[in-house]
Amino acid sequence: MSRKKIFLSLFKKCNIEELAYIDSSINDEGYIPTYEDMISISNCSEIDNKMYISKYSSFTQIEEYLYKNNLGVLTYFDEKYPQKLRNIAQAPRMVFYKGNLDILNTLSMAIIGTRKPSNYGIWATKKFSRELSLKGFCVISGMASGIDKYAHEGALESDGKTICVLGSSISKPYPKTNTKLMEKVINSGGLVISEYSDIKPILPVNFAYRNRIVSALSDGILIIEAGMKSGTLITADFGLEQGKNIFAIPGSIDSVSSIGTNNLIKQGAQLVTNTNDILEMYDMNFNSYELDDKNIDNLSETEKNIYNYIRTKGLCTADLISINTAINIKDVIGVLNILDIKSIINYDGHIASIK
Repeated sequence: MSRKKIFLSLFKKCNIEELAYIDSSINDEGYIPTYEDMISISNCSEIDNKMYISKYSSFTQIEEYLYKNNLGVLTYFDEKYPQKLRNIAQAPRMVFYKGNLDILNTLSMAIIGTRKPSNYGIWATKKFSRELSLKGFCVISGMASGIDKYAHEGALESDGKTICVLGSSISKPYPKTNTKLMEKVINSGGLVISEYSDIKPILPVNFAYRNRIVSALSDGILIIEAGMKSGTLITADFGLEQGKNIFAIPGSIDSVSSIGTNNLIKQGAQLVTNTNDILEMYDMNFNSYELDDKNIDNLSETEKNIYNYIRTKGLCTADLISINTAINIKDVIGVLNILDIKSIINYDGHIASIK
């Protein structure tokens, strides 16, 4: 971690000449001179003294913040700074992080949506997150309540990698209820990043602004349930500007949580009903996929047939399963109840789905 690069990253509004002058005046990577020191070693007439003093104060606060919270920092001047971020307008000069930086450059899918998902939205989020993880995608989201949370959880359930892009500081994650989720992401080889520290108060606008990073780091954006004025649509807009693939899962026409996603599909977003719809865009195939996070080896042939049908189709009724598998309806209902007890599927007496 270069102290010099951290310090230079703070001078966002400097022109090239001013930044070059400050750079040339710092000869020692480990020593950042105060303004008084700068006066004694060089001609500071080219530097705004108030600006320099302010940036030096911020620099000392950032160093304390990093040390206190055991965080890393990635600056725009670092070699490891992801090219995906460099390509966007208003790229963050500095990103704080905790976890595995290596996954920043892997094939990634952002999965985002409403903070108040329906049961359908929760099911769809976990299904796509798990299956994309098993195909090697890193799942990116904002660790907000709702769809974001379930996207991260789905990836973890498949032993996949996931990145949380916060709109708050890492030391004071929002919402607090997701603190344990954040720790689990870090401990599982994932990554948590934020361009914000706790030096300044967190503003509501930060959460919308961070969406440009969610989009930038991804190779595609999957939107699951979004209202007409959802913040999720801001991410979609960033994605369009950045040339990303935009995918949307259709929802019920009488659901307020599906107005945004259904409108995106009307406007040209790729309609998605299964994982293959996404994989085909990346010249991949899902046919060889075998679910390995469920213990199905000990199931009977009938149980496996029913389980595999549900896995393929998603939400199913007992009648639909019976018709398409040629298994007696009473046997289907009995198996569904058994699989539900074994925590292999969800079955409420009407609809069956994979957990």
